[in-house]
Amino acid sequence: MVVLLCGLNDVKRASPWRTPIGFRHDLAELVGEIQGSCGAETTVVLPALPLHLAPVFSGQWPLLPLLSSFAGLWDEQKKRLSEREPPRICFVRSVEADSDLAAQNVEAAYWADDGIHPNDAGYKLWGEHIGRGVMRHLEERQGGLPSRPREVA
Repeated sequence: MVVLLCGLNDVKRASPWRTPIGFRHDLAELVGEIQGSCGAETTVVLPALPLHLAPVFSGQWPLLPLLSSFAGLWDEQKKRLSEREPPRICFVRSVEADSDLAAQNVEAAYWADDGIHPNDAGYKLWGEHIGRGVMRHLEERQGGLPSRPREVA
């Protein structure tokens, strides 16, 4: 299993020639390269980015809604790619869709000094969210969690 965090720098470099669909095409190629190197059965996890929670954008209207919407277009491409190959690609929905994490009241204490990257505690919280998303994926797509192989006597 490979967890691939991507999209924000693509949003920053967006132009009329760099479209969300172009991002999806490039992402599909990257996923193919990962699976080519690690094995065709490798699951690639594509989490949505919690850009809307970053303190650097807090209260920055219209910047925050604009960036959140724009980043959502890129996250939508991850979701569409996962729908195309559901057993091998797992999209983990955005943080606000996870009520357990929303209840944590994500605050500045989870962010690095730059206000855009999570700190260790933030990555731990986000990693737990991604882990729950992977568990849901395994349960939905593979008919339950993989069992451990039994030893044959």
